[in-house]
Amino acid sequence: MRNASLFNPTSIATGEIDGIMIFSKEMIDIMTMLRHRLQREFDTAIKLADPQIMEKIAAYHAETQNRLTRQLIEELMALGGREWQERLVRPSASPNNREGNHYRGQPVAAGKEKSVTGTKVKPVRYYRGQPVEN
Repeated sequence: MRNASLFNPTSIATGEIDGIMIFSKEMIDIMTMLRHRLQREFDTAIKLADPQIMEKIAAYHAETQNRLTRQLIEELMALGGREWQERLVRPSASPNNREGNHYRGQPVAAGKEKSVTGTKVKPVRYYRGQPVEN
Protein backbone atom coordinates (compact mmCIF):
# COMPACT_ATOMS: atom_id res chain seq x y z
CA MET A 1 0.00 0.00 0.00
CA ARG A 2 1.24 3.47 -0.86
CA ASN A 3 2.05 6.10 1.68
CA ALA A 4 -1.07 8.27 1.99
CA SER A 5 0.95 11.37 2.90
CA LEU A 6 2.32 11.55 -0.66
CA PHE A 7 -1.16 12.18 -2.01
CA ASN A 8 -2.25 14.73 0.55
CA PRO A 9 -1.63 18.18 -1.01
CA THR A 10 -1.29 19.87 2.36
CA SER A 11 1.56 17.57 3.41
CA ILE A 12 3.68 18.09 0.28
CA ALA A 13 6.58 20.31 1.10
CA THR A 14 8.63 22.03 -1.55
CA GLY A 15 11.48 19.92 -2.77
CA GLU A 16 12.50 17.59 -5.53
CA ILE A 17 11.29 14.12 -6.38
CA ASP A 18 13.19 12.36 -9.16
CA GLY A 19 14.63 15.69 -10.35
CA ILE A 20 11.22 17.37 -10.60
CA MET A 21 10.68 20.45 -8.47
CA ILE A 22 7.48 20.39 -6.44
CA PHE A 23 5.85 23.72 -5.71
CA SER A 24 3.34 24.57 -3.00
CA LYS A 25 0.20 26.57 -3.78
CA GLU A 26 1.72 29.63 -2.16
CA MET A 27 4.79 29.36 -4.42
CA ILE A 28 2.63 29.04 -7.54
CA ASP A 29 0.59 32.09 -6.51
CA ILE A 30 3.78 34.14 -6.06
CA MET A 31 5.15 32.86 -9.38
CA THR A 32 1.96 33.93 -11.12
CA MET A 33 2.24 37.44 -9.68
CA LEU A 34 5.93 37.58 -10.62
CA ARG A 35 5.21 36.42 -14.18
CA HIS A 36 2.88 39.38 -14.71
CA ARG A 37 5.19 41.88 -13.03
CA LEU A 38 8.28 40.72 -14.96
CA GLN A 39 6.27 40.71 -18.20
CA ARG A 40 5.43 44.39 -17.68
CA GLU A 41 8.88 45.47 -16.47
CA PHE A 42 11.19 43.46 -18.76
CA ASP A 43 8.87 42.38 -21.61
CA THR A 44 9.78 38.74 -21.03
CA ALA A 45 7.64 35.62 -21.12
CA ILE A 46 8.08 33.22 -18.20
CA LYS A 47 6.05 30.02 -18.36
CA LEU A 48 5.04 28.05 -15.28
CA ALA A 49 5.82 24.85 -17.19
CA ASP A 50 9.45 25.90 -17.72
CA PRO A 51 11.83 23.56 -15.85
CA GLN A 52 14.22 26.46 -15.13
CA ILE A 53 11.56 28.88 -13.87
CA MET A 54 13.24 29.37 -10.50
CA GLU A 55 16.60 30.17 -12.13
CA LYS A 56 14.99 32.65 -14.51
CA ILE A 57 13.11 34.42 -11.73
CA ALA A 58 16.22 34.52 -9.51
CA ALA A 59 18.19 36.15 -12.35
CA TYR A 60 15.80 39.12 -12.35
CA HIS A 61 16.33 39.81 -8.62
CA ALA A 62 19.36 42.03 -9.23
CA GLU A 63 17.96 43.61 -12.41
CA THR A 64 14.57 44.79 -11.16
CA GLN A 65 14.12 48.33 -9.93
CA ASN A 66 10.74 47.57 -8.33
CA ARG A 67 10.91 47.01 -4.57
CA LEU A 68 7.75 44.86 -4.44
CA THR A 69 9.00 42.58 -7.24
CA ARG A 70 12.31 42.14 -5.41
CA GLN A 71 10.47 41.26 -2.17
CA LEU A 72 8.28 38.72 -3.99
CA ILE A 73 11.36 37.08 -5.48
CA GLU A 74 12.99 36.92 -2.05
CA GLU A 75 9.84 35.38 -0.55
CA LEU A 76 9.64 32.81 -3.36
CA MET A 77 13.28 31.82 -2.86
CA ALA A 78 12.72 31.56 0.91
CA LEU A 79 9.84 29.15 0.26
CA GLY A 80 12.08 27.22 -2.15
CA GLY A 81 14.61 26.47 0.56
CA ARG A 82 18.10 27.33 1.66
CA GLU A 83 19.69 26.52 -1.72
CA TRP A 84 17.52 29.10 -3.50
CA GLN A 85 18.13 31.76 -0.85
CA GLU A 86 21.88 31.34 -1.34
CA ARG A 87 21.49 31.87 -5.09
CA LEU A 88 20.18 35.38 -4.41
CA VAL A 89 23.29 36.18 -2.37
CA ARG A 90 25.71 34.91 -5.02
CA PRO A 91 23.86 34.81 -8.33
CA SER A 92 25.04 32.55 -11.14
CA ALA A 93 25.32 33.68 -14.75
CA SER A 94 22.10 35.21 -15.95
CA PRO A 95 20.22 33.07 -18.50
CA ASN A 96 18.89 36.22 -20.15
CA ASN A 97 21.94 38.15 -21.23
CA ARG A 98 20.74 41.70 -21.82
CA GLU A 99 23.87 42.66 -23.77
CA GLY A 100 23.42 43.32 -27.49
CA ASN A 101 20.35 43.36 -29.67
CA HIS A 102 17.56 40.87 -29.05
CA TYR A 103 14.50 39.99 -31.08
CA ARG A 104 11.85 37.86 -29.35
CA GLY A 105 14.35 36.71 -26.76
CA GLN A 106 16.96 35.60 -29.30
CA PRO A 107 20.25 37.46 -29.86
CA VAL A 108 20.50 39.20 -33.20
CA ALA A 109 23.80 39.88 -34.95
CA ALA A 110 24.62 43.51 -35.47
CA GLY A 111 23.99 43.62 -39.21
CA LYS A 112 23.50 46.71 -41.27
CA GLU A 113 24.14 49.89 -39.42
CA LYS A 114 22.77 53.10 -40.83
CA SER A 115 25.41 55.63 -41.67
CA VAL A 116 24.70 59.13 -40.59
CA THR A 117 25.54 61.71 -43.23
CA GLY A 118 24.87 65.41 -43.34
CA THR A 119 23.52 65.46 -46.91
CA LYS A 120 20.23 64.02 -47.99
CA VAL A 121 20.20 61.99 -51.16
CA LYS A 122 17.19 62.66 -53.34
CA PRO A 123 15.58 59.59 -54.80
CA VAL A 124 15.86 59.32 -58.57
CA ARG A 125 12.52 59.68 -60.31
CA TYR A 126 11.73 57.81 -63.50
CA TYR A 127 9.35 58.69 -66.32
CA ARG A 128 8.72 56.02 -68.98
CA GLY A 129 11.85 54.21 -67.93
CA GLN A 130 14.16 57.24 -68.08
CA PRO A 131 15.62 59.06 -65.04
CA VAL A 132 14.23 62.58 -64.69
CA GLU A 133 15.63 65.50 -62.69
CA ASN A 134 13.31 67.96 -60.96
